[in-house]
Amino acid sequence: MAEAAAPNDQVSQKRKELEAEVSSLPEKDITIVFDDEAATQIQTHAVLLMLASPVFNSMLTHSMKEKTSRQIKLPGKNPEEFKVLLQFLQPVAGRVQKISNENVDFLARWCEEYGISSLLTECMEFVKSQPPSMQGILFAYRYGENKYLESCVDSLLRSGTKDFTPCYDFPELVQKVLERSLCCFAAAVSAGHTHKGGRLDFDQQLECCKCRRSCSHGWQCDQCKYK
Repeated sequence: MAEAAAPNDQVSQKRKELEAEVSSLPEKDITIVFDDEAATQIQTHAVLLMLASPVFNSMLTHSMKEKTSRQIKLPGKNPEEFKVLLQFLQPVAGRVQKISNENVDFLARWCEEYGISSLLTECMEFVKSQPPSMQGILFAYRYGENKYLESCVDSLLRSGTKDFTPCYDFPELVQKVLERSLCCFAAAVSAGHTHKGGRLDFDQQLECCKCRRSCSHGWQCDQCKYK
């Protein structure tokens, strides 16, 4: 019975396959043109764009001007962002690119517009792996991740966050934050936390009904951890 290949051998073989993919690519055969046509033009492989994006694939396979001119014009787009996106689409280099807080927002925008679903999923998974934040709330709202949105809002409320100003541009999101606020208040009341003045307020200290010590936010006692 043949022995299974060692992990290092498998990695080496995979690397050879990827290198073969790159070497088999044709010369860069498509030019991406931005607003400043003379100053910023990026040449790349049409096949990379076609495999990654149904939008680019349609441009370059149907009877559209991009197919015959071998140019894709992207007015209003940031060429530096596109360069980063291209790195993620490379057969070899794309495997080592890292999504970060600095690039996740614009990568997701490009992916949404051009239908690059696999990378968009990676962007969402990255956001979910980070501590709850306002960026996470806005990201989840934009891409319809409702469960994560609620979880993120709840976490920020429990940590004492009071400023949700970045959400104000989105009425539906403001409504969601208000709904989660009410849920958190209800949870605090049912858990036995009551405000000394008879009301619940983000700006006030609450008193634990078990140990009678003040707790910062009311969702869990700082001292005895009673909920």
